[in-house]
Amino acid sequence: MSSALPNVDPGVSAKLESFKTDLFKEAELLVTDFFPRQILKLQELQQTKDWTAGDLSSIREDVTQPSIPFTNGFKSDLVNEAEPPPKKKKFESPDYPPIPSNSHIVKVSSVLKPILRDLLEKCNVVKLWISLLIPKMEDGNNFGVSIQTEVVKEICYAEEDAVKFLEDITENFAQRAKLASKVLKFPQVEDYRTAICEMDERHYNYLTKYVTQQTLNSYALMFDLITKNYEKIKKPRNTNTSSMY
Repeated sequence: MSSALPNVDPGVSAKLESFKTDLFKEAELLVTDFFPRQILKLQELQQTKDWTAGDLSSIREDVTQPSIPFTNGFKSDLVNEAEPPPKKKKFESPDYPPIPSNSHIVKVSSVLKPILRDLLEKCNVVKLWISLLIPKMEDGNNFGVSIQTEVVKEICYAEEDAVKFLEDITENFAQRAKLASKVLKFPQVEDYRTAICEMDERHYNYLTKYVTQQTLNSYALMFDLITKNYEKIKKPRNTNTSSMY
């Protein structure tokens, strides 16, 4: 680490150096301990009962509604011809049983969300660590710097994936709620109920297969890149080698 920063109060400079020291220790511990543990945790998760439903139809929830005669959902009282017609018809939603959330998806989502939030938080720490190790720009001998930049780029990809996966979890609940409201409004239309079941199967498969595996891949890739290029990341200009693992 450098000495006191120019034009900065010595007390502030000392605190900044302390912040960097603590950050570097935390980041290195994340790479050497937390990342491998998360890889193993996700591998174990993929083998659990909640992640291995062989028959996707087994994760469906009952979204059937009572069979009733067809109505248009509006007031059917005869209108007195002497009275002016109402400007707007009022929709009356029948009193049907609630449509439950899919318990399997809720459970899987509740497990994945903190894992994804952890990924975002830890990526931010490691990305800042590497960024602070990037030396000032100079002509030549920048191969190590290019490695640092490439690793930071991969960490950004992992962050973007985590953000998207969290958004997808929320968006699925919102879209399912829209379909559920259609079922309540038009219980005689079976396709709405089928659409909910199909959506549940697709999203369960997306969470347990794609999201879980991609999160595992992100940790594995970051761990591999950083450990293989650790010396170049720590000292980008003290290397004579010309290849990145």
